[in-house]
Amino acid sequence: MIIQSNDIMACISNEINQHKKKLIELNQTLSETLAQSHAVSSAWENTLIRSTSANIQVHEKSIKKLKKDREVEIVRIVQFSRNVREALKIAFQLNLEVQLQQKQHHQQFQQNG
Repeated sequence: MIIQSNDIMACISNEINQHKKKLIELNQTLSETLAQSHAVSSAWENTLIRSTSANIQVHEKSIKKLKKDREVEIVRIVQFSRNVREALKIAFQLNLEVQLQQKQHHQQFQQNG
């Protein structure tokens, strides 16, 4: 479970990093295009700027979604850990009760026997 969770977290982090890298590239392209554009932009430059801006928005939305997915995974891990702790507490308590009963039976046996 935890190993699988580590794999999921690593995968999400890798995807976020890929989107961030692409954002850096797109922002660089946009900066270069804007720096090279003349006072009167051509239709091609306008199209390139709009397309690059749209791609930036797509990657930003993807990053936001992946971060949300990562938060959900963290919550799932915490809930799983809490459930495991509760199950261990119950098992420990039952074990103590069994030991106590065995001790009482042993003492009764020694007193009667």
